[in-house]
Amino acid sequence: MKSSKVIFVKAYLNQNLGDDLFVDILVKRYPQHNFMIIVPNKNYYHFSKYKNVKLIKLNKVKKLINFLSFKLIDKNIFESYYEKKCDLTVTIGGSLFIQKENWYKNFLREKNNFYTKHKNFLLGCNFGPYFDSQFKENYEKIFRAYYDICFRDNYSYNLFKHLDNTRIAPDVVFNYKTVIDQGTDKAVMMSIIDPEKKLSENKISEYKQKIKECINYFHKKNYQINLVSFCNNEGDLEYINKIVAELDEMNNITIYDYTNDLDKIIDVIKHSEYIIATRFHCMILGWIMEKNVYPIVYSNKMKNVIDDVGFTGKFTYLENINDFSPEDVLLNKNVKIDVAFWRDKASEQFIKLDKFLEDHHE
Repeated sequence: MKSSKVIFVKAYLNQNLGDDLFVDILVKRYPQHNFMIIVPNKNYYHFSKYKNVKLIKLNKVKKLINFLSFKLIDKNIFESYYEKKCDLTVTIGGSLFIQKENWYKNFLREKNNFYTKHKNFLLGCNFGPYFDSQFKENYEKIFRAYYDICFRDNYSYNLFKHLDNTRIAPDVVFNYKTVIDQGTDKAVMMSIIDPEKKLSENKISEYKQKIKECINYFHKKNYQINLVSFCNNEGDLEYINKIVAELDEMNNITIYDYTNDLDKIIDVIKHSEYIIATRFHCMILGWIMEKNVYPIVYSNKMKNVIDDVGFTGKFTYLENINDFSPEDVLLNKNVKIDVAFWRDKASEQFIKLDKFLEDHHE
């Protein structure tokens, strides 16, 4: 076995349950190695519970220096300083490459901050959506510098499969290991997003109305209704509160907000009979825990994974939400995927990193 390595981790840190779960899975997989993560604020101190994680917290002075260095030389000097101290870098995340208006500026920043003097791994991502070939062509230049890239969907992999360092395996979260609770409560869990950045105004009101219809439908069936925010910073909780404010008073509704307590949200999923998933990783966690999952598809990444794993249940596109009826959720009762197969396949996200570190054994 090789000596213990120090691994620099780059991840999307925005108190998003799915992305925090990526980090959780990564650091638990390699307990004999150490990880270094720069965290933006005290909201990420929960990562310190892992004995093999060192958190780097930038004070106000360092943040100011970083801000000025970005402005002047497009460099994250503290990230560069700490990354050089590590043996390799793992960038782990999902939708890391979405084309936005200022995409070229972001591309240059990523290019300028790519550390080339040790191995770089890019795990768990998808590519897009993107709207012009220049976006893809420029990122391909960066991709060529990685030691290993593992995409999570066929669409993304097919864009770059001509590169020798690219692979495909199912989403990292399929690696999450938990005890399947055979007993469930008479409960429905709904992961809800703020649709205002994803839909036109009339479609936004349709989404809200359909969620309210679902709540009323399961209320009449005497279900416990759990409304879950996976990412407060992206507006989930605020939108849940808007919906609840428009409902008649009900004593069987509980609101859960993810605030760094993974176990709490996992427990809600475990004890739910039905999962109505607008959040991508709510869908996957529901499948893993063998729940009756009804996806509301807000992006191509969700549809791509539905296709890739061969899910045969019903689902609704967010933009066509008016065609959805609460009764549709019941149609997915006992529609499952082969969890053992996809967990085994998803472990291939780490196959190159396993080999490099030579310390992971089932």
